[in-house]
Amino acid sequence: MAFTEDRKPAERRPSALRRFLGDARGSTAMEYAMIGALIFAVAAGTIRLYGSKMNDVYARIGSAAAQIN
Repeated sequence: MAFTEDRKPAERRPSALRRFLGDARGSTAMEYAMIGALIFAVAAGTIRLYGSKMNDVYARIGSAAAQIN
């Protein structure tokens, strides 16, 4: 069905929903943001996990150094 001049201009334009769903701009930025958030979550979890284990190691090193002096 071809568009004719007697139709309203709003009928010739795609709806806002179709334009929104078809618009791919910004998707790359969103993907990078999600990857960045995932990297941050993994890094924070790793630091938290190994941070508590490292306290024991540094305590042992400190007590060994204190015994030497």
